[in-house]
Amino acid sequence: MNIAIAHCAWLSERHRTLGRLLEQLGGDVKVFRSVHREHAAVWAARVWEWACEVGGHVCVLNDDVILHPQFRAICDAMVQAIPDELISLHTSVPGAVEVARAGYAWCRSYWSTGPGYILPPLLAREFLSWGPWQFVSRINEDNRMIHVLWERQRPAWCAIPAPLMHDISVPSSLGYDHHPNRTPSVPWQDFPESDLTDPEYWTPAPETPHVPNPWMPVEKLEHIRRMLARGGQPCVMCLSLEGVVGPRGGPLVCQNCVAQLSSALILGKAQP
Repeated sequence: MNIAIAHCAWLSERHRTLGRLLEQLGGDVKVFRSVHREHAAVWAARVWEWACEVGGHVCVLNDDVILHPQFRAICDAMVQAIPDELISLHTSVPGAVEVARAGYAWCRSYWSTGPGYILPPLLAREFLSWGPWQFVSRINEDNRMIHVLWERQRPAWCAIPAPLMHDISVPSSLGYDHHPNRTPSVPWQDFPESDLTDPEYWTPAPETPHVPNPWMPVEKLEHIRRMLARGGQPCVMCLSLEGVVGPRGGPLVCQNCVAQLSSALILGKAQP
């Protein structure tokens, strides 16, 4: 299993967490260092380009995660069971809790999270080729992945339980410190009796449940897909509705955001 770590080298506290990961994983790891703050569209592209070069399955990790003690063996077992799909390792979707109670080892969802995931061969190429720059440069890499999965009509396989978790003692580089989904909804600590290194555990049930993404419903995904397909451009402010106002060839703003901006300006001028 090829492993890549995206490292925020510009944050001093991440040197400690990176060292912890390297100690556990051993030397066969590729570290991608951002020496200054970079948008996900920049650093994730470097990771995905490398994934295309090395071929095979690639596990991508953020540098601030805590891994299950048998993480490598778990990933190998997962890939044996699900060899051709994107595997999301940090299952945050709330609906996974009920799926876990029903005894499933997976749920499927258009919610792939950035802290950790496994790419099957060739999928990284689709991530790299998707979307106009004006859009992808304004969204996180996991959002970009979700849009590609929707176009493929193949939701991510979300692990139950998640074999890794965020180290929430480390500040988020994006200001998500108090985000309710910063930790997995089904952590491995809740499954002490399960042998997660056994491929049989990860053999999918015939009808693995689908769990909706509460913040990115399929209606929104389809709206954006159709908009981009006809050459439209999402609003640079809300990133949801189609942009209609702006300079030729530049970023556009939708009618709703224009109305809100106008109201704010009018109300602001009306203040004493």
